[in-house]
Amino acid sequence: MTKPCVQCGGEKPLADFYKHPRARDGRAGRCKECHKSNMRNRYHANMQDPAWREREAERQRIKERDRYHGVLKFSADYWQRHTEVTGRYRYNNPEKYRAHIAVGNAVRSGRLKKPDGCEQCGGPPPVHGHHDDYAKPLDVRWLCVACHSLEHRKAA
Repeated sequence: MTKPCVQCGGEKPLADFYKHPRARDGRAGRCKECHKSNMRNRYHANMQDPAWREREAERQRIKERDRYHGVLKFSADYWQRHTEVTGRYRYNNPEKYRAHIAVGNAVRSGRLKKPDGCEQCGGPPPVHGHHDDYAKPLDVRWLCVACHSLEHRKAA
């Protein structure tokens, strides 16, 4: 089955049109190529406007922040449960929690430096600080996720 594009006038198969729930036939009036061309032209025209660029940069910052913090990924119920679980862990393991905080603060202040790879296998970042003794909070081994998991499974 084919359909004419309202912009270029070409007769094209339905697969060449984006789905559109409010259209009579369930497909948009412009073909994908014309739509992409319009969006590209609109973007380049908008890039000439400094106010638009600033708004777009702010929108992207917010989007990335929310994606990083999982706002788009998880519901409010998830965050409520997450808060309860982490609070319970902190209450039940105060020594471990203090050691984790001490390492984070030391890395941020520059007193402790994360290496570029795992100390055990040499794997790439990210690396986690592993405490063999929580009484020595800044005495950590930097391990990749896999080695860190193995280390905790050995201890259990």
